[in-house]
Amino acid sequence: MGLPEKRAVQEFQTNVYPGIETEIKSLISSDVTVEVDWENLAFQGEHAADEYANAWQKIYFGPLLTALKAIATDDMGKQALADKIKHVSIVASYAHDTPSGWVEVNGDTLKLQHVPDRNLEAEAERAAKLQKVLEENL
Repeated sequence: MGLPEKRAVQEFQTNVYPGIETEIKSLISSDVTVEVDWENLAFQGEHAADEYANAWQKIYFGPLLTALKAIATDDMGKQALADKIKHVSIVASYAHDTPSGWVEVNGDTLKLQHVPDRNLEAEAERAAKLQKVLEENL
């Protein structure tokens, strides 16, 4: 990872991610641990660093917040999330580039794994798949 990529990651971590993390914790539980594999999310390519914020929002954080909001519409949904999900793990996975296999719940961990720069237009499909998998496991 070069200097432009490092700056872009730091910019996102400093100015965008804290609000996202706060919202995740308000929807699941303040005790939930959120781990993001920033180094591997930083995809390479000419001007790639300019695309990080948009790509990460559409691939990971947008679908996650959409699904959590859909589930946490009432006390039952909020309690189910708080009881079940203790860890959220967000990683780059080049084995997953479609909504079909990008999410898994293993024990108390929600793992989101997707190629960080492909199929950005499938944000709604990722959110729907995530919501479905979560609801099946709560």
